[in-house]
Amino acid sequence: MVIKKIKEEKVKDLDIRKEADILKKLHHPYLPQVYDFLIIDGEVFTVMDFIDGHNLGWYMESGTVFSEQQLLQMLLELCEVLEYLHTRKPPVIYRDLKPSNVMKKPDGKLVLIDFGAAREYRRYSDGDTVLLGTRGYAAPEQYESQGQTDARTDIYSLGVMLFELVTGESPHRLCPVRKIRPELSAGLESILEICT
Repeated sequence: MVIKKIKEEKVKDLDIRKEADILKKLHHPYLPQVYDFLIIDGEVFTVMDFIDGHNLGWYMESGTVFSEQQLLQMLLELCEVLEYLHTRKPPVIYRDLKPSNVMKKPDGKLVLIDFGAAREYRRYSDGDTVLLGTRGYAAPEQYESQGQTDARTDIYSLGVMLFELVTGESPHRLCPVRKIRPELSAGLESILEICT
């Protein structure tokens, strides 16, 4: 278990209680378990599982380019956790899928962390109240002031992130992956193009 102090600028920008409340309701092997949310002397903390390992951004920075087989395993695990989130009542839209928000544990399993941008989907809402996401990974609707994010938002970001992991290229330069790595399968290329 770990006690995580929330940075002051995040406390000002986001409803931290909302993030903790969302996480406390979720129970999945690819998500950290959040036990409590505390405010002590004006500082905000969450009590949650400690996730041992490195985030996928760390692997990218160390020069790792994942094989197709490794990528497919990650794809299966991330699709499983996204399906879990998207089938909650109400659905949870993650909205910030990127390498630094996915931990790889020593056993190779992934854990999706940092729910600061997550929101519960409201079917009859006209739009998101706050536009969030990370440039390059965020779906186009995350930059628009009208419309709301939904499960497709997370699928787009999944495709962008997997593109970066398998090519080592910036997500700002999306193209068919076999232009960069011709040895990859047409099937993988098709999956990533459908996502994005």
